[in-house]
Amino acid sequence: MAPRPTAHQASPATLVADAISSLQKAVGNALASVNDQGKAELARAREETEGARREKDDALKQMHAAKLACKEWERRGEVWKAASEKSEMTITHQAETIAQLREEAQQWKNQLLRYEETSRREIQDWKEQYSRAEHERSRLSSRLDQLIAEQVEVSSTRIESGKRSFYLCP
Repeated sequence: MAPRPTAHQASPATLVADAISSLQKAVGNALASVNDQGKAELARAREETEGARREKDDALKQMHAAKLACKEWERRGEVWKAASEKSEMTITHQAETIAQLREEAQQWKNQLLRYEETSRREIQDWKEQYSRAEHERSRLSSRLDQLIAEQVEVSSTRIESGKRSFYLCP
C-alpha cells in the first residue's frame, strides 16, 4: 500500500472515504461491542432463567414432597384416630364387662352366703334331729332294758312257780 497523503494534501473524496471507513470501523466496533454485550447479557439472562427454572423445579419438588408428607401425616392421623376410637371402644367394652363380672361375682357371693346359711340351718337341724333320735334311742334302750328285766322277772317267776307245781304234783 502506498503512503496516504495527509489531510492537507487529500482530496475531499478521499476524506469522505476515510471518514466513512472510520465510521464503518467505529460502527463495526460499536456493533461488535453491543453484540458482545448482548451476548453476555443474553448468557447472563439464560443463566438467571436456568437458575430460576432450577429453583422453580426444586420448589415444585419440595412442594410435591411436602404434599406427600402432608398426605402421609393425614393418613397417620386417620390411623391414630381410628386406633384411638377402637381403643376407646375396647376400654368401654372392657369396663362394661368388668361391671358385669362384678355384678355376677356379687350374685355368686350372695348365693354362696345363702347356701352357707341354708347349710348352717340344715346342720343345726340335723344335729337337733340326731339329738332327738339319740334321746329316743336312749329312752327306747332304757325301756327295752326295763322290758327285758320285767320279762326276766316274769320268766323267773314262772320258772319258780313251775318248779313248785312240779314238786307239788303227784
